Amino acid sequence: MKRFTEVMKALSDPNRVKIVKILQHRSMCVCELREALQVSQPTVSKHLKILERAGLVDYKKDGLWVDYFLTDGSTFVTGWKQMMRFPAWWIGSRLSTGWISANGSLFFFGV
Repeated sequence: MKRFTEVMKALSDPNRVKIVKILQHRSMCVCELREALQVSQPTVSKHLKILERAGLVDYKKDGLWVDYFLTDGSTFVTGWKQMMRFPAWWIGSRLSTGWISANGSLFFFGV
């Protein structure tokens, strides 16, 4: 559950979502991401570190360049599967009338 929460927190910022969408197309360095987002280099680096801790982004060094890319998503899938084991009322108020089974199906009861 902790991993899932980390991923959701990482994706709670619009700029981090934009970074993920940009990296879906190709890997990029911080300077390219900075230009695309029109924010400072330290801000982009901070966002990338948060995405990296959540397991969504990784990097590879090529000489002086550091290219960031999306991971395969296994961290998110693992977190999602863990979250699916909890009753919906425990997860949050929007799903308070249902139960989420281990396979991810949502069963509603009540109103």
